[in-house]
Amino acid sequence: MLVVALLACGSEVEGNAFVEPFDGVTGVASSTVLRVHLPALRLPEGEPVAPESLQVVDLDEGGFVEGTRTVEGTTVLFEPDGGWRPDTDYGWALIDAPDQARQPVLVLPEGLVGDALFSTRVGPRLLDAVLDGTDLCLLFSEEQPARILNLDIAGEDWFGTYWTPTFLASPGEGEGATAACFPVPARIGEGDVVR
Repeated sequence: MLVVALLACGSEVEGNAFVEPFDGVTGVASSTVLRVHLPALRLPEGEPVAPESLQVVDLDEGGFVEGTRTVEGTTVLFEPDGGWRPDTDYGWALIDAPDQARQPVLVLPEGLVGDALFSTRVGPRLLDAVLDGTDLCLLFSEEQPARILNLDIAGEDWFGTYWTPTFLASPGEGEGATAACFPVPARIGEGDVVR
């Protein structure tokens, strides 16, 4: 369950920063490469990143995941040795590495030091829900078939009510969506619970 939050506009982060897989995604393939794009990263192409800059942790068994860390332009890549284990939760963090004499130094832009979670487990999760005008927009951890999307708003007598999405977003060419917006009655507001 998520509590609906109001969407705040105009607080855009400068530059294009993204990660793949995104925070909270499920069903990640074993061959997926972790990509962190940082527009302000200034290292020579192909220069290895200090191992302590990008830390990946197996959250099921504990301990760091061994793998290869490289830089392509302004993107930090991590490929795990032997691929990601099935049915496993992972976390990663990108941190400033300590300076080393005569070595390029990775300095992260303010606001981009942080962490994220992803999983090789298959099973959708609702990651976020926001009100955008009169639409309720939902973000899912993996692609959902558009034909089965349905909403249940706790505390209201709308059980079984089907709302047709006004917007669907999909990363691929499938018929599903990772994000969807639904027109909802004005009675739904900040603090209501979405299931």
